[in-house]
Amino acid sequence: MLYGYIRTDGSEEALTDQQISVESAKCSKLFTDVGISDTAVVRPELERLVAIARPGDCIVIKTLAVLSRSITVLLEDLGHLAANKIDLWVVNEQIDSRTAEGAGSLYMAQRLGQLGAATRANAQDVPNAEVGPRGRPSSINDDLWQNITAELEAGGKVASIATANGVSRAAIYRRLAR
Repeated sequence: MLYGYIRTDGSEEALTDQQISVESAKCSKLFTDVGISDTAVVRPELERLVAIARPGDCIVIKTLAVLSRSITVLLEDLGHLAANKIDLWVVNEQIDSRTAEGAGSLYMAQRLGQLGAATRANAQDVPNAEVGPRGRPSSINDDLWQNITAELEAGGKVASIATANGVSRAAIYRRLAR
């Protein structure tokens, strides 16, 4: 069975444009999320559609951006559809998972998403010491910091100490916050 899905932030033009594309596929039923931003993770009508779709059914959308503009959410959605054996037909991008070429395209997208997720997970497992310092080096080395703290303890003002030592007030305040 063919099911159409439309998501729009509320613009009548976007709604009509998507309807024309999806209705040309002669879908049995149309599910529409109106007023849902393109970065939203919760899409009630899409969730309802996926809940009633059965293996072998096909969801028709105008573009992949209808599912999400976030690559992470998009890849999760594609993985969920594939796991449930629900096909996807993306009208404008001419991707139809019911064909070998379309299934291959979506499979590659899923695999790249899994690779990206694994890479991010591995990067989080590496301690910062192995990665190296992040950002610019501090303008205040340890020797200079000892001089600055001595001046601060003697009652000096941050602005005059910063000027005298050639550093910014912000650098001193950042170091004090550590």
